[in-house]
Amino acid sequence: MNIRTTTPQETVTGHIVGPAEALMAHLLDHALEHEMGYRALGDGFEVEYDGSTARVALEGDRAVLRLAASDAATLYVMQEMVVHLLEGSEGLAVWDEVRQEGVMPPNLRLVQVVSVRQISPGFRRVRVAGDIGRFDGTRIHFRLLLPPKGLEPQWPRVDATGRARWPEGEHKLHNPVYTVRDIDIAAGWVEFDVFLHEGGRTSDWTETVQPGDTVGIIGPGGSHMPLADWVALFADETGLPAMARALAALPAGTTGTATVRLAMRRIARSWRIRRG
Repeated sequence: MNIRTTTPQETVTGHIVGPAEALMAHLLDHALEHEMGYRALGDGFEVEYDGSTARVALEGDRAVLRLAASDAATLYVMQEMVVHLLEGSEGLAVWDEVRQEGVMPPNLRLVQVVSVRQISPGFRRVRVAGDIGRFDGTRIHFRLLLPPKGLEPQWPRVDATGRARWPEGEHKLHNPVYTVRDIDIAAGWVEFDVFLHEGGRTSDWTETVQPGDTVGIIGPGGSHMPLADWVALFADETGLPAMARALAALPAGTTGTATVRLAMRRIARSWRIRRG
């Protein structure tokens, strides 16, 4: 897979602690499993994720890292990606500089609830407002961060190693994944749909939340929206918002099928797609 061209404005360097060649192989294998762009270099390789790059080179007996991205938030996501790819190995990524120590991760936004409305018997649509510009892209998922009811919210903070440290114990955040259903950058709001089911923490939250309440959203992430001449989409009830967003983004002329499995009724329904 080829590396896409980017114009990086932010960089960070570091190295991997551990057996260099084995860890470089581990990192590359897992990067390719995630379908990241790849380019071989004389002394190592470079992988790409959403326009950000991570170059890994063998210098002496250690693996040296150089990451580049268009902005600080995207660079931080790439750092987190490298750490994630090293999971399950003996390796540890150590950065030469940690710029965000003590502050919230740069891909986290605190937003205020604007409204909650019932859009069908099984879904409520939530609108939140704030600094949401980074969520208007081809990656359509994010994590909603809900603090425990009745407690002062505590949000993740970046530690001295560059990792996000999340609240634990009674302050632990509920952090389910949701889909950006609609967004208006100029007006500064984003909407997402919550599937209602008994015992669901977010479902219960939508019943009591008030306009002005603060929640966190972190991302975006997940897969890109499909862009092809023919597509096959599958979802259960909880996946309907993602399917609807993907269908709305299909280019004119796209055909295919969309299948929804309704667990409550133990049936599946399929429709042909023809995007005019």
